[in-house]
Amino acid sequence: MTFDEHAARVSTHVTNGMANAPGITYQGLRDEVSIDLLDMLEDDFCIIGQVYGDYDYWMHNFSIKRDFAAELGMVAPVFEDAMTLEEQFEMEDKYLLILTAEWIRRIILLRGDLFAKEAREGRHVAVAA
Repeated sequence: MTFDEHAARVSTHVTNGMANAPGITYQGLRDEVSIDLLDMLEDDFCIIGQVYGDYDYWMHNFSIKRDFAAELGMVAPVFEDAMTLEEQFEMEDKYLLILTAEWIRRIILLRGDLFAKEAREGRHVAVAA
């Protein structure tokens, strides 16, 4: 798939990751991810780094292959329209910025659902900023 085709599927990839990524839970996304620090370009500040702890260990521990990790919205995929390695890296950086924005959007929505539920129940929940 091309960059544009993959970029059009970012929301689907994040949905897949929220529901199916090993070691990642809705509660972990809601309570442990700092959206101020979230950066899918950085192993320590990506979803896996913040929730699970170590990206490389996560990949190894769950026998995750890069294509599957891309389907889960955790890494950039390989782009068919990248003609050189440099172009692939440039596309990856651009894609990961788009992916970061979508993860932030979805976590804010997830927290909004939590706050709405807690407000109805008269409780307050603290979450990472």
